[in-house]
Amino acid sequence: HVTSLAVDVHNRHTVAAVGTEEGLLSKVVLDERQESDKQILEYNMGSDSDDVTDRSIRPNPAFDNKRRDLYVLSGRRLIRVPFGSCRPHQTCDSCLTSNDPLACGWCGTYCAHRDECDPLLFNQTVCPPVIYDFEPKSGPLRGGTVITITGNNLGQYRDSYENSNITVTVAETNCPVVEWTASRVTCQTQSVLKTVSGKVRVKVHDRFTLKGYDIEGEVQSELEFKYYGRWSLIFT
Repeated sequence: HVTSLAVDVHNRHTVAAVGTEEGLLSKVVLDERQESDKQILEYNMGSDSDDVTDRSIRPNPAFDNKRRDLYVLSGRRLIRVPFGSCRPHQTCDSCLTSNDPLACGWCGTYCAHRDECDPLLFNQTVCPPVIYDFEPKSGPLRGGTVITITGNNLGQYRDSYENSNITVTVAETNCPVVEWTASRVTCQTQSVLKTVSGKVRVKVHDRFTLKGYDIEGEVQSELEFKYYGRWSLIFT
């Protein structure tokens, strides 16, 4: 049930902030040329409400003077929503595929307007790979450990090596890829001569994605993988 409505114009597109009784605020593009309106973002105000039994968004939300922020009363709490900002698109892929009339782009580590970002960093076509985790965290010196790396924008195998390829290293040693999808990569460690620990690094070049943007860059894990020998396994 709709309880509030505010309208603004972003780059010649009419955009509405639609609030509901359930505490949801949607950013919707109203376009006469389209068969239906397009929802760009949805904010859940319920978790920010002092009174969880009343999450409804009150009528007559108000923009600030610069029309960047929208002030919304949800339950008994006044909440500032960055309605005229690209920042709510928190990942590169959500930023570049948002179709936000603000013409958002990725600025190294956050989503931004072109005028909010260093021109050398701003882009609307490429996202870097992301590593969430990998398992296991250790394996023997002789190699043969199959490591599963989970993440996002890891690319995806294509027949053409020129358009799509990936390189994985573990503790500065090449780890040949066994399986490769957009969110998971497995590789098998090779033998090393001594006990060593190091980061898992993934380098992706994928110019043939179906996501609406290319994937390019190198990323390393926060934790390290450890190669162990027989005696180091006993005493660790």
